[in-house]
Amino acid sequence: MILMKKNSFCQSGQVALIIILLMAVVGTVALSVVSRSVTDVSLSKQEENKIRAFSAAEAGIENLLNQGLANIPAADREKDVTGNINYHYKIDEVGNSSTYELDGQLLSGETTQVQLAGGTSAPSSLRICWTGDASLEISVFSFPGGNYQVTRTAVKAITGGASGIDFTPGDSVGSPCGSKTYLSETSVSLTQDAQFVRIKALYNNTDLAIQADVNLPVQAYKVKVDAVQEENTAALEVTQTIPAAPGIFDYTLWSGSSL
Repeated sequence: MILMKKNSFCQSGQVALIIILLMAVVGTVALSVVSRSVTDVSLSKQEENKIRAFSAAEAGIENLLNQGLANIPAADREKDVTGNINYHYKIDEVGNSSTYELDGQLLSGETTQVQLAGGTSAPSSLRICWTGDASLEISVFSFPGGNYQVTRTAVKAITGGASGIDFTPGDSVGSPCGSKTYLSETSVSLTQDAQFVRIKALYNNTDLAIQADVNLPVQAYKVKVDAVQEENTAALEVTQTIPAAPGIFDYTLWSGSSL
């Protein structure tokens, strides 16, 4: 009888130990699941806040571009916007110095415009530098005596580009022309009546830099928008050039009366 009681006591202790171990395992699994769920919820909320911040920054950029960065008064070029969307923006002038580098490449067949009028003084010459073996069509628009006058020239790179075509050869870049490494350059003389220059890339894409003998007027505006959603921040930056006619209008004929 005494042995039977000892065996019963031992069995009860083993059952209790097994139950404790099972409870520990189940508790560990439960805590792991809860912790994973909390982490997933936190990550989901963080991702949602990132998307909201990016959407607010994107909406702010679109709103400013629709207004036209050039049309926003100087006093309002850095501001906090609150309402349906909340963001902070800052607008900086681009190109109002003696050197203007195009933001991104000028694609083959596309045209960019360089403003000449409107600065403190009119430039008398331009130095145009470009990369690769692209060729350039350069059109100077002047306004002598109240009538528009267009002078066009085409230049080719020091290598490649328009081989076999009667374009004016470019020169090798002698001194630095900007922050990038440019291979070819050409000079353009200007009159006091010159209003703007249009440059079209031919045959290949190219980086472009323009240097003048005086400070140029503003060529573009760069806006940076920051939006915050709780601890998440999103920032977008866009450059908008001064409004200009599309390249196709370089080859149209217009008359106020009859031809």
